[in-house]
Amino acid sequence: METVKKNVGLIEFDPNGKKTQIGENLGVARQTLKKVFTAGNPDNVKLHYPEAEVVNDTHSIIQDNSIELIIISSGERRDLEFIGDALKSGKNLLMI
Repeated sequence: METVKKNVGLIEFDPNGKKTQIGENLGVARQTLKKVFTAGNPDNVKLHYPEAEVVNDTHSIIQDNSIELIIISSGERRDLEFIGDALKSGKNLLMI
């Protein structure tokens, strides 16, 4: 699998945090994962991605000009507003 070379923001809506390793499964290199938002335990993120900054809101990922790709995991209907904002940002968006 080819490794993603873009600066990545990961947004994990699963409050159980079971999918925090999803970036690795998609070939996201650790050094490219810049920011992570999680609805679960931020400590779980730090276990898997110690290099990444854990943020408290999704818009800090959208508004970061260095982020080129946003991965949204476990998005649901209630997240449509955020997803619309992510699309309007012009960034690449991957929903899983």
